[in-house]
Amino acid sequence: MRQREILLVDDEPLIRLTVERALAAAGHAVTAAGSGEEARRLLLGGRYDLVVTDIAMEGFDGVEVLRAAKAADPDVCVVVMTGYCDVATAVEALRCGAEDYLSKPFDFDEFLLRVGRCLEKRDLRRRVRLYEGFLPLCAGCKKVRDDAGRDPGTGQWLPLEEYLTREAGVTCSHGYCPECAEEYGRP
Repeated sequence: MRQREILLVDDEPLIRLTVERALAAAGHAVTAAGSGEEARRLLLGGRYDLVVTDIAMEGFDGVEVLRAAKAADPDVCVVVMTGYCDVATAVEALRCGAEDYLSKPFDFDEFLLRVGRCLEKRDLRRRVRLYEGFLPLCAGCKKVRDDAGRDPGTGQWLPLEEYLTREAGVTCSHGYCPECAEEYGRP
């Protein structure tokens, strides 16, 4: 299993180092940033599976880091942490797409458990997106299953031409490719 890329953002050097070591010991590749501005630059140049950010930082704060992370990659998971237990800030962070919120000081076993859950959630989102990209096509009759507006796997089977006309607005013409023309004796 590949190492997960984690961006850690905290303006307190001791906390940053402690959290970085815990994440690295758990097998993750950690890039640490000492400010929101530094995190923003790193987000523009790299891809991360998870961002762990302090909320209360001078200048570009943790909510802004969260927004920048989601702008760079909507699937990135973000965990926000703070030493100031402010419910309004936690709600704002969750509304902006944070997966989790931790109050400092926190138990590192609990922290690593939450990080693991966030990474599992990201993997699931990626897997779902991959499968959503498939078009179910019957190998026998060449009908397409249209799952639009339904639970996956429960859609109606439509002739390919009907599906393409409805979904892509194309009209199909019928003819033979060179191999089939030869096989069927058609010009």
